[in-house]
Amino acid sequence: MRRPPIACRRAAPSLASAAPQHIWIDDDLLSRTLDRFFRRGCPHQRRYGSHVPGPLEARRRAAKRRMTAQAHVSPAGGVPPPFSFGALFGFRSSPQPCWRYEPPSIPKPPMPLSQSFQAQNPMPALPPYTLLPDPNETTSKSTPLELLFPEASPELPKIEIKDEVTSAQRTLGITTPSAPSASSVKTRKSPLRIGKRKRIRDRNPTEQQENERHAQVEISAGKVTDLEAPLKRLKLKIRTADTLPDSRRFDFLNRAIQSCSPVGSHAGDFTLLVLQQLRQTQLSPNTIISCLTAPNVALPDPTTPKGLELVRQLNDMAKNSSKVIRRMDRMYKDMVAMVPGNPKRSISVRDVGLRMLYRAIWENALRSRSQDQAFEGSTMNTLLDLGHKFSNPQMHIYLIRILHDRRLTIDQFDLLIRSSSGRHRRTTVGAPVLDCIPRTLLSACLASFPRYLFEEVKDRNHSQKFRLLENWLRMLRVLDVRVSTAPENIHLSTLAFKSLAAYGIPPTAIGRYLISLQPYDLVSALLNWLPHQKAVCGVPPKQIEDFVRSYRFSLEKDVESHVSRNEMLARLLARMQQQALPNHEMANLIIQIFCQHKGIRMVLDVLRRLQRKGVGLSGTEFLREFLGKALEPIRESPWISTSVRGQNDAFTLHAYQSIRALKPDVLDTNRKVDRILTSLQSRWHFQYIINSAREAHVLPLLYRKMPLDLLMGSRTELIHQIAYQYSLDRTRTSQENWRSTYYLYKYLRDNKLPIGPLFTRAVMRMCIIQPLSEKRFVSARRLTWVCRIIAPVEGVNVAKRIEHIFYIWRGDLIMHAKRTLHASGGTGRAHVNTMKRLGLI
Repeated sequence: MRRPPIACRRAAPSLASAAPQHIWIDDDLLSRTLDRFFRRGCPHQRRYGSHVPGPLEARRRAAKRRMTAQAHVSPAGGVPPPFSFGALFGFRSSPQPCWRYEPPSIPKPPMPLSQSFQAQNPMPALPPYTLLPDPNETTSKSTPLELLFPEASPELPKIEIKDEVTSAQRTLGITTPSAPSASSVKTRKSPLRIGKRKRIRDRNPTEQQENERHAQVEISAGKVTDLEAPLKRLKLKIRTADTLPDSRRFDFLNRAIQSCSPVGSHAGDFTLLVLQQLRQTQLSPNTIISCLTAPNVALPDPTTPKGLELVRQLNDMAKNSSKVIRRMDRMYKDMVAMVPGNPKRSISVRDVGLRMLYRAIWENALRSRSQDQAFEGSTMNTLLDLGHKFSNPQMHIYLIRILHDRRLTIDQFDLLIRSSSGRHRRTTVGAPVLDCIPRTLLSACLASFPRYLFEEVKDRNHSQKFRLLENWLRMLRVLDVRVSTAPENIHLSTLAFKSLAAYGIPPTAIGRYLISLQPYDLVSALLNWLPHQKAVCGVPPKQIEDFVRSYRFSLEKDVESHVSRNEMLARLLARMQQQALPNHEMANLIIQIFCQHKGIRMVLDVLRRLQRKGVGLSGTEFLREFLGKALEPIRESPWISTSVRGQNDAFTLHAYQSIRALKPDVLDTNRKVDRILTSLQSRWHFQYIINSAREAHVLPLLYRKMPLDLLMGSRTELIHQIAYQYSLDRTRTSQENWRSTYYLYKYLRDNKLPIGPLFTRAVMRMCIIQPLSEKRFVSARRLTWVCRIIAPVEGVNVAKRIEHIFYIWRGDLIMHAKRTLHASGGTGRAHVNTMKRLGLI
């Protein structure tokens, strides 16, 4: 195609349209246009990633563009001169208005001003729109908020203001003047004040709880304040009563208590304070109880903390009194009547007070009569009424049975134990029922329970009786730790252990329960058997009692320092040795319990701790008998090392070996135990050799199906055959074959079995010939071990010849590795194993 002439090409640019002019777009127009596409106005738009600027970034950039545009616009008065005389000579210029943000403050009511101040400083005129009434208003009154804080932006919507009363004000009964209704007063607030009010409203739940807590504290403080004044008046009248004669003192105190007692819910708490004040005087208990049983004296609810404290005070006063308090049963009856039928608090807290009151009524009835004498009808009715108010109705049934018999027989204990050891442990009633019984009756029953169980009960065997004992001890433990409400520091479990030790029941009979206790409880329980041991018959009883008391006190320090159970037992044996008390019988108890329920590992750990402390046993005969009895079942049972039982037996043998190493004098005088232990250990090692050879497929066919007892008779020949087969096996490395052969050598040496030429040839082939043939380095230490085996069997000359051939062979291998290294361009020493690993030789 021909090109157009030059004239046509010059005329083409003249025909083109003119360049478009620049268009100036206002920033306000641009911002309004962009606002239409913000997420706030267009919720249907999808959300971009974090790399795309959002509306806040667009708004910030718009502000920067606006400031840039204003900076490029020339000022109206022209460009300011670079030098200003006004600034030099300090001419005052009109400052530009500056704006500063101030956060809104909480509105406060205006303080009344004095007339002189109002005359000197009249109130400035208010904006006219704050004085104009709303057409919808029915009154012309204005709120203080309208007068103090005028509207900031009339364009915003109207907000209704409602008066809010806090929960603390409602609790305390505080009322505030009601604000005008929303229909009569309508104001418009700024968005800042609206947001602040919203944040305050969001915090209201937390503030409500805090205010309620402060209100409860103020109410409780108010109770104390309400009781202080009548208590002071009562103290003054008690001092006055001390000066009156005995004939007028009771009437005066009765009138004083009734006149000072407050009216309302504080009356029961005031009665407790009255009892505490009267106990500090020299008045007799009968006089104090007579004053408190007056008709107009209010008593607290026994299920409340104040009621519990009142029951404790009355029970303590009755115990310290040498005479019987006559009207105490009347007071207890009034307290039972105070117990509500429908509990308002938790069942556990309620039952604690009921159990304590039940026991106090029972103990008070026992003080006025003997144990075999029947209760009065009023006392029995009071106990029956109180029993109906327990949360668990089964407690009332068991208590009725005990009340009619008033002896804790084996049948009743059996029922209680069955109720506490069934599937439904939430309905356990055994320990709570025992908590309702007076401690004097319960202690007497604990002392006679073992004799009654093993002598008078004929329909149960010993295993059932021991199982019943363990459940009985568990129930007493629950009573001591969780349920007991007795103020006395009486541990019923300790009394039960003492009764078992006194009757002659060994701790191994209840070892399952003892091993489940905490370390402190276990050691404390074992101490109850110390005075009844035969080894301490020659020790004065006073010395044993002092030792038990002092050691229990030192146990508390061990509990605080978190000492382990084995360490506590080791310290007990060490302390007995320091106090010159025989400790071998206590060690026998510990070993039997641990070996029966925890295994030989615990026994070994205790003995090791004794050795580290440098503590010895006063006798080791029990340890010899224990080892002999424990090794007999292992010797008689079939040996299967692949089973779990075989592994346990192997560990047991190892533990017994460790015990023999710790106490060498244990087995020196008993050759029978030593022979049993040696034979069992040899049997275990040989069984391991047979299993390893069977897995490596080197066991001869003739011996594969033979039992272990028959193989033990020809074990020397069999070991030689296995070693020879290891030397011929090329499916395993030389190191694996050498480790297996070395184990065979140790077995022959330890059991003092002869080593024949077949074994030495196998060792020679595996330790020297095979590795050197595979071009691997063999150390001179390995050669020395081989020569020491060969010399006694084949002679010294053979050993020397092997040594000579070895050094020549190994020297040639080293020279070959060095030549190969230099031929490959390397320098330095040539390591045979490294060259073999790199594949160079």
